[in-house]
Amino acid sequence: MFCPSAMQITKTLAAIFLVSACANSALAFQTAASAQKKTPKPWPQEKFARWGTEALAQIKLDHRVADTYFYYEDQNRDAFSFTWGIGMQMRALAQAAKLDPYRYQARLENLAEATVGAYWDANTNGIGGFSVAMGPPFYELNRYSDENAWLSYSYIQAYEVTGDPFHLQYAKDSLAFALSLEHPTLGGLWWKELFLFWNPQIATCSTAAAALAALQIHKVTNDPFYLSEGVRLLDWLTTNMQDSDGLFWRAMFPDGSVHGPKWSCDSAIPAHAFALLYQLTGRPEHLNEAKRIATAMENRWVDPATGTIQDPSYFGFTAIEAWVCLYEQTQNPRWLHLIQATLEFVHNSTRDQFGRYPEYWDQTPSTPYITWQFHWSTAQPCAFWTAAQIGGIPTTPQDAIPSSSIAASASSHWPGCTPIKSANGSGLTDVVHNNSITASSMWTTLPGGGGASNPHPGTEPGAAWIKYQFDQIYDLGTLWVWNQNQLSSSDRGLRNVTIEYSADGSRWTKLGEFEFAPAAGTARYGHDIEVDFGGIPAKYVVITAHSTGGNWGGDSFGLSEVRFGVIE
Repeated sequence: MFCPSAMQITKTLAAIFLVSACANSALAFQTAASAQKKTPKPWPQEKFARWGTEALAQIKLDHRVADTYFYYEDQNRDAFSFTWGIGMQMRALAQAAKLDPYRYQARLENLAEATVGAYWDANTNGIGGFSVAMGPPFYELNRYSDENAWLSYSYIQAYEVTGDPFHLQYAKDSLAFALSLEHPTLGGLWWKELFLFWNPQIATCSTAAAALAALQIHKVTNDPFYLSEGVRLLDWLTTNMQDSDGLFWRAMFPDGSVHGPKWSCDSAIPAHAFALLYQLTGRPEHLNEAKRIATAMENRWVDPATGTIQDPSYFGFTAIEAWVCLYEQTQNPRWLHLIQATLEFVHNSTRDQFGRYPEYWDQTPSTPYITWQFHWSTAQPCAFWTAAQIGGIPTTPQDAIPSSSIAASASSHWPGCTPIKSANGSGLTDVVHNNSITASSMWTTLPGGGGASNPHPGTEPGAAWIKYQFDQIYDLGTLWVWNQNQLSSSDRGLRNVTIEYSADGSRWTKLGEFEFAPAAGTARYGHDIEVDFGGIPAKYVVITAHSTGGNWGGDSFGLSEVRFGVIE
């Protein structure tokens, strides 16, 4: 239900993630290279679980209705909660029960059953669905598609914990209600059944949540109907509601016009759904879309000074869910950095002295909070327990060729933006890259690429190329790439490329053709391109940008950094 009104739009949305000045380039590379082999610091699973436990305990104090399994909506304690918060509480309990079933599974089951008994409306318009509230004093009794899709996802998570067919059935039934509100000609889901005090609108939050729920049901049942429904709804969203920046508008009016504002949940849920769709299908275009949306979210909502999400808590936690799913599919530590920075700020800086959290995740207390609502309170345990599902950061079983063992040449370069800048660790702090305005830590060509079209007669021609020569033949593992990350000029990054290798510099073999994702153009940019050489012995590697579509639209070509893994 909680698609906010304009009165709630009070925050300035940030675009970049701040980082301190880069370390000495050679030292930074050596540190990053060794970090690729050494076991990283363990993921703070226990800490996030402890924070989740604390947050659930505070909810019990502030919201629990005595002698029931229900919750009050706010600090006035005079009305039962909306189902939006109940769905979030169920998700928190389901995640908690995966790690601590003795403490949390019975609470999850009791809440799931009580919610059906108190909120399920089986008769209106011939189809069952969850009502938004139990009854007075709320101004409007209604059934919302987003809350039903939300609860569908929550019940399927409960089913994953318990295996109880009761939970699976209500996951299916509540999703069926949400789908029943699909517009017959425009597509997409009406936000709710009745529009008494709002303009009628088809809601991104409803359609995206239904897509995610459908895919999750398919994951546990293998029923092809739910896979096709999830794909169909995502296709509608990307066709009708996605802006050119990758983010999604809030809603569509009956005349087909779309309108804002943009809220993080309206993009986080599709990103999560696309990452899940990749898990289900293995099709890389779904993962690429998930990463594209998630990168746009980072640029729009992540605070550059603190690392937190500048949006309401009950929207921001969906970004945590999306980033966790992306990490599970990519093993890219970039998403872990975002999760940890956000949640540490939320826990350490937004909580008041009594353990309560505010509405916004960038809001810090000057005095104790005097108002709170159930869906504000449940966002934190949901996020903490979701992050706690990550058991650790996997190690990478390879060394990296040190910068002192690499020489580089290229089709051309700007003064100061030499080819070796892409292989000596300049601009890296550990495993994240800065975004200097001058590109002085990166390789950048002259306009158009410049120079000869290929470095050797045996390699393919293109608009621009860069060649790496090692001090000896290495069995190459995984190539990590940080694309051209210059502030406001990341479109110079390579896009469609051919990669070739050689052991002697004369006989060349094509590894393949690849599409490199664009860099974020922000500080703390983690590599998001990996190319597997599979142990091929090589002393030379050439990366050539295609003559057409060789970059992301810029006037030059470039890379921020590469790292060549070695299999021992």
